[in-house]
Amino acid sequence: MTSIRRKYSYEEYNNNYVSLYDEESEKIKSYLSKIKFHIYHFGSTSIPGVGGKGVIDIYISSSLDDIDSISDKLLNNGYEFRKSGGDKDTKFYQREFEDRRYHVHLTSFNNKRLIEAIAFRDFLTENPLVAQQYSLIKKEASTSALKMHTKEEMKKVYMMTKTPFFEKVRRDLEAYIMLNKDKYINI
Repeated sequence: MTSIRRKYSYEEYNNNYVSLYDEESEKIKSYLSKIKFHIYHFGSTSIPGVGGKGVIDIYISSSLDDIDSISDKLLNNGYEFRKSGGDKDTKFYQREFEDRRYHVHLTSFNNKRLIEAIAFRDFLTENPLVAQQYSLIKKEASTSALKMHTKEEMKKVYMMTKTPFFEKVRRDLEAYIMLNKDKYINI
């Protein structure tokens, strides 16, 4: 499968995702041992029963003073910086290992997108019917995207298919964060 087609592939949830994350996070912790940081598993592979691309998504948060040092450590340990996956507050890295993709999102403590990503994981984990709906939408998005011929068309169709779900869940997620705000302090 070509790289771009693989990006929009879909696989059913695999119970091994948690152990793949655990192994990778232990590696990361070993070379960041002298730095204060938090590390989180998020995305579809962190939510039981939710299928998706099979990418192990990892968030690392730290003080702004340590971002460059963590970035250097990631680069020296097989991760590749990707400008396209980040934003002004988050750096994005990826690596492939044994036919599995790992994405690391590096940001500062208490970053809004980090909080939303972890809360989304928690919300879906606590609401299996919503998680099941999300999984079905991701499968539909993947199927629709793979019918397209260009990278741009694939991305557009994939995002357009998922957007209504996110808009529908956004209010519930905001309420969930407010009800559980102590859980997302110092993240």
